[in-house]
This record gives sequence, structure tokens and C-alpha cells, in this order.
Amino acid sequence: MMKLCHLIFIASVVVSSCLAASPSEIEALNDLYSATNGLYWTKNTNWLVGDPCTSKWEGVVCDENGSVVEIELTYSRLQGTIPSSFGQLSNLKYLNFYRNILRGDVPQSFANLTKLEYLNLSGNSFIGTFPEVLFSLTNLQSLILT
Repeated sequence: MMKLCHLIFIASVVVSSCLAASPSEIEALNDLYSATNGLYWTKNTNWLVGDPCTSKWEGVVCDENGSVVEIELTYSRLQGTIPSSFGQLSNLKYLNFYRNILRGDVPQSFANLTKLEYLNLSGNSFIGTFPEVLFSLTNLQSLILT
């Protein structure tokens, strides 16, 4: 019986380590938190605690490989600019920042979000024009900017 428990423990450790986000994804999310006043978000449960996938950061969804594939932070009081490191989330498929207080420009690094299928940046205070790269993301099925 003791060997069985030991094997189960080992299997759970292996599974947990497989689900961890990459260091560049963690950096991008940490930068987002810092650049947009994360301490005052309405949806910041578990942010900056451990790994976004294994610690279940609110609004972040990871796939079975531990890649960040979805961010849903609507009505969350994100205030500031999206950092250029955000483009490091190269496996992101779904991004919804509807109704926050984001401003400035959308970073050119969004060009790296080639798997993005859904993007909602409406209800914010962006200035200028949106980068052309948004319109060349070939997997994008839904783009909501106003």
C-alpha cells in the first residue's frame, strides 16, 4: 500500500510540472499586472502567486500543456497601457479586455499573437489608430475594437 501512495504522489508532481506556464508567459502576465495597476483590479485573485496555470490566476486559462490560451478580464479596472512583453503570450487564442481603463497604443508585439481567434479591446481609452498587424492575424475570427 505504501508503494501505491508513493507512485500517486510522483504522478501528481509530474502532472503539476507539465502544466506550468513558461517563464516568458509569466513575465508577460506580471508585466501586465504591473503596467495596469493590478493591485486595484476587481479580478486579481491569485495573481503573482505561484504559476498562472497551477495557481489558477483569475481570468487566465491554460491548456493541457501549460500554455496561456485565454485571458478574460472584463470590467476589471485595468488602468494603464498594455506592455510590449504581452506579445510573448504566443499561444493566446482568446483575449477580452472589454470595459477597462486601458490607454495608449496597442503594442506592435501583438503581431506575435498568431493563434489569436477572439480579441475584444472595446470600452477602453486607446488613442491613435490600431496597428495594422491586428488586421493580418490570420486566425482572428472576431475583432471588437469599438
